[in-house]
Amino acid sequence: MTRSVRWLVTGAAGMLAREVLAVLARDPAARVTGATRAALDITDRRAVRAAVAAHDIVVNTAAWTDVNRAESHEEEAYAVNGEAVHGLAAACAARAIPLVHVSTDYVFAGDRRFPYAEYDPTGPLNAYGRSKLAGEHAVLRVLPEAGYVVRTGWLYSRHGTNFVRKILTRLATEETVTVVDDQYGQPTWAGALAERLVELGRRALDQDAPAGIYHGTAAGQTTWFAFARSAVALLGLDAERVRPCATADFPTPAARPPYAVLGQDRWALAGLPPLAPWHEMLRAALLPAGPGPDSSFPSLVRSARPGAPAAPRTPSDAKGTDMNQETRDPVQPVTACRVCGGTDWQDVVSFGPLPLANSYLDPAEPVDDEPVFPLGVISCRTCRLMTLTHTVDPDVLYRTYFYVTSDSDTIARHMRKVAELCVERFEIPEGSFVVEMGSNTGQQLAAFQNLGMTVLGVDPARDLAALATERGVETLPDFFSAATATRVVKEYGRARLLLGRHVFAHIDDVADIARGARDLLEPAGVFAIEVPYALDMLEHNEFDTIYHEHLSYFAVSTLSTLFERHGMRVVDVERAAVHGGSVIVFVSRDDAPWQPRPVVDELRRLERESGFFEDATYTAFAERVEHIRRTLPPLVRGLVADGKRVAGYGAPAKGNTLLGVCGLGAQDLEFCIDTTELKQGKLQPGSHIPIRSPEYGAEHAPDVYLLLAWNYAEEILRKERAFLENGGLFVLPVPEPRIVSAKDL
Repeated sequence: MTRSVRWLVTGAAGMLAREVLAVLARDPAARVTGATRAALDITDRRAVRAAVAAHDIVVNTAAWTDVNRAESHEEEAYAVNGEAVHGLAAACAARAIPLVHVSTDYVFAGDRRFPYAEYDPTGPLNAYGRSKLAGEHAVLRVLPEAGYVVRTGWLYSRHGTNFVRKILTRLATEETVTVVDDQYGQPTWAGALAERLVELGRRALDQDAPAGIYHGTAAGQTTWFAFARSAVALLGLDAERVRPCATADFPTPAARPPYAVLGQDRWALAGLPPLAPWHEMLRAALLPAGPGPDSSFPSLVRSARPGAPAAPRTPSDAKGTDMNQETRDPVQPVTACRVCGGTDWQDVVSFGPLPLANSYLDPAEPVDDEPVFPLGVISCRTCRLMTLTHTVDPDVLYRTYFYVTSDSDTIARHMRKVAELCVERFEIPEGSFVVEMGSNTGQQLAAFQNLGMTVLGVDPARDLAALATERGVETLPDFFSAATATRVVKEYGRARLLLGRHVFAHIDDVADIARGARDLLEPAGVFAIEVPYALDMLEHNEFDTIYHEHLSYFAVSTLSTLFERHGMRVVDVERAAVHGGSVIVFVSRDDAPWQPRPVVDELRRLERESGFFEDATYTAFAERVEHIRRTLPPLVRGLVADGKRVAGYGAPAKGNTLLGVCGLGAQDLEFCIDTTELKQGKLQPGSHIPIRSPEYGAEHAPDVYLLLAWNYAEEILRKERAFLENGGLFVLPVPEPRIVSAKDL
């Protein structure tokens, strides 16, 4: 006969506890007490001891959960989430019975972009998180062999107060709802978590699971906005009624971790797999095969059908409110030249629809519906701007961004050189104000700080802006524009130097940037722009630098045309080898004391003589691109057919264009290695090749690396000398596919 087990479930009126009780109700061996707060106040230690004494295991879901109110009532939150949990753990220790205690992802600060492991350092941002962390410490200290802390977050259910029901309720009275799109987490169905809590409890009773911390969250990650849209779409409603916004648009008393994503490695120690991906959970929760514990979803869905009147709403913790914004297609065709206004275009190349080059994928999420956007290049016959055929909304591209400034020796040296060049050539005195647009993590501005400058970054990627500010480089989380320039002048003063390294080519409204630069600069100020040089791109067949972020491909002549139209002039140019060939173009106001140096006219003449203004140059480039597209895949696949293991070296955005154009994928390359931690564990967009760390590459060394980060070829080949000397090979894809071995060093 199966031994009966006496379960005590606290907080029984709550969403999660109701699901736990439903699971246990299906177990004939379970004798269950569901204790609501009215039946058992866990702050009453005497009552707790008496209740625990009559049971074999406790599952504690009781908690102070008002996150915002905890900021002004921290002692009360601590009394429930910290002190009361200590009393509960002590009562379990006295009876030598296990305690399964539910905690939160809010014990982490969310200041990084890869999942938190169970024993990573904590750092809660708010009073609620601090109080829950105190409870965790109590359980682990008092019950080192029988205390089980299960962290979770973003819980929802078919009943009770939760995010999904709030969204449906709001759609019943509002045409649109606005939801934050810059907080990342793991939406977790309370029903699935309840199953796991009960199974963990059973294994704890049988001593088949080690005590300690477990992460009870769905696999994968998403934002509140994407979660809301997925839920609404699954229920047959119009997902366009859910609009994105920023956390900063709706401030709350308690700060939320921007990245609340938890790893689930410790479940293996209990003989259990990680929880299912969040999107699978969502489908199971919203579209169950049988009747659920609550039948209110159908009525909520019916009331949320289109046609419901919009109603004003006070911003709340439900992640935003209606901003009455117009919807807009995120993809727009380019009609007029952004430099000269011309409309006479030459078609150069067309790569068809491809995913965004920096939209790295979570392997736990579906990839079949990966969004793709048209990618091609045309050239203006008037000024010879090379531009993409279509633009993608910058909010889609940049608000969350995987590109982090390279930490390679090559780039570090280059950034120091840029700072020294600007300061020396334009006599910038110590203490001058330097502003950088698209400043990323602030590494370039740090080089100016080292030269005694005052600095300010401007970058739309909120996560990177926060990271830069934390590192000591103040950064405004915004796009640079004429309006931003006005704000900076008002709040900080005019700048001696405005810098835009490999960002100017990403901007559609370059005229607005030119106006903003002129307004921002001191009379003797300089705007320094670093862009890939169009001549080098054409000459060296660097077609993989074409992707959706790179709207423009500039020559000095084209930039001169642009700035002369806006009261500025090009006064100096410096060529650089980085990123396959770049130019640093220095621009001043037309009333500044700086006069153009001879190199400006020399490069304009070079561009004319090289055929930059002739159609034949672009036709020949397209033919060379097609040659690489025809020859590189057979080369790689021939190596695989010969029994060679092939992997990618680097996972840069440009590599995703190359892979997509050439049709190479996970069937050809086993993995790609990359030093960027944000990318490790992801899949390459389009090709779905897994991205690993360099350490993984060293442990699972392939026979051949396809060098996707070819712009660092010299540094990489020097670094990987041992790999080559041990018989390894590199395939360099551009300007002509070729194999490199040790004898080529």
